[in-house]
Amino acid sequence: MSPQNTETSSLEERKFRSERLAPAQELRLKQREIAAREREVAAKEAELNRSRWLNPTVIAIFAAAAGLVGNIFVARTNNNNNSQMLERVRSQSNLVMEAIKTGNTDSPNR
Repeated sequence: MSPQNTETSSLEERKFRSERLAPAQELRLKQREIAAREREVAAKEAELNRSRWLNPTVIAIFAAAAGLVGNIFVARTNNNNNSQMLERVRSQSNLVMEAIKTGNTDSPNR
């Protein structure tokens, strides 16, 4: 056998092997693609099944509602404190006015 004949037969053998292995490699590649698509679909399903409560918009709405409730509480507390303070100032002013009118510096409760 000549060297060129050996190279040709070797080349033909490699070509034959690669042609024989090509369908198997293509099948493995397609199986990997299908597996990747299945994982992608499973991930999308898991994302859709995730609770709607984890949506950033819902969390922001709850945070805003909590802030609103806190502000209402603070406003009411301040209003009550201001009303009590106003009543105290009025009663003291009335007491001073009564003392000025009557000239009596003792408190009327005594």
